[in-house]
Amino acid sequence: MSLLETIESCCYNSSSILSYEPCIWTRETCLNNLSKNNLSEKFPHGLSQHGELILIGKTRSKLSSSNRITDQIGQAKKSVHKLDICHLNKVYQLDSFALLNFPNSNCFKWSNFESKLPDNALRVGYDTVNESVLYVGRTVGKNVNLIGKLSTHDFKLITSVKQEIKILDSKFQVLCLKPSPQSLKILCRNQLRSIFNLNNLDLIKLKNKIENSKLRDFVKLKCCLKPGEYLNRNQGIQSINGKYRLILDNFGRLKFYFNEKNDFIYLYEKVECLWFCDLKLVICFEDQRSTNFLASFWTISVTYEKDSQLKLCNKGLLNLISSNEEKKIVIQFRHDLSSYINSTVPKYDFSYFYTKNEQFNEESSSDESVKSDESDESYELTDNDTSGSYSTSDSSSDSSEN
Repeated sequence: MSLLETIESCCYNSSSILSYEPCIWTRETCLNNLSKNNLSEKFPHGLSQHGELILIGKTRSKLSSSNRITDQIGQAKKSVHKLDICHLNKVYQLDSFALLNFPNSNCFKWSNFESKLPDNALRVGYDTVNESVLYVGRTVGKNVNLIGKLSTHDFKLITSVKQEIKILDSKFQVLCLKPSPQSLKILCRNQLRSIFNLNNLDLIKLKNKIENSKLRDFVKLKCCLKPGEYLNRNQGIQSINGKYRLILDNFGRLKFYFNEKNDFIYLYEKVECLWFCDLKLVICFEDQRSTNFLASFWTISVTYEKDSQLKLCNKGLLNLISSNEEKKIVIQFRHDLSSYINSTVPKYDFSYFYTKNEQFNEESSSDESVKSDESDESYELTDNDTSGSYSTSDSSSDSSEN
């Protein structure tokens, strides 16, 4: 198959103690090489009235009067090699798209929609026009199961048959992931982070608490997210120098820490996750319906470079960096106003701007190699590695590094 991209699976109401298989988006050209048995096993699908599999396709288009490029989810058939999408009461057929599939058939399931999203519903895109998260749904029938899109804008399934749009507000299913127990190493790391407190994971304090360098690297936060990855609750990212941290705590409070004294700016409350969705930065709230769209590259390309990233830099700036773009997006949080600092009330205030994306390769290599949660497992902690002492007291955490 012609692999397009493999991304972390972002689910509604997911838990840090569970793991999910990643999504795989593959170019439409793969249809030439796959049998019906292969498609039915690894590609979530519906069924046409003629018994043909209806697959889930995704593309990006600019069909709206708002002139915004947005994700489009639709249905595709092997016999046609076209993606049918519904947009503004019309059905369009597109030639270039990607198909959703998984490593095996045990990764996903279809769950009934009952007035709210089922747990572990898979996020597949973001509608920049309605500012809503997109999910996949299918109709329920004896011989026909049409594929359609479902958004947090109205929670209605929109699909089509023979160029006719159908809208359902009940009696349909939503594509969900089957969770597995999280790996023991990641569970141990999460427990260590909770012991030390996410707010105290800057490098200076970690060096005072943990003498062993491998264990220290294992516990510390990563510095960036790659497209498709997200921050769940009780997770965060930090700059390489450890001074700046963006933390989503266990209560859904998103905070930006900007010095070693743990001074912070309280940005949002009731946040479910921070999602880096295909070079779009989206905040999803726990009420399902609300989102906040922070910034995006307006590109119509279906694919992105694997080196693109959302990075918290050493100057405290949050950068959206695309390795195939001349410019990057810089988000700057306001921490120059004393009334914002350590406030108990969210004060959402930031600015963003475009600037030259010079020397991307040099900047990436000069910091540190990027490690995701899965790659953190590469640390082999032997008995000798873990013999270093550590402390959970606050007395040593405030001392400065010599």
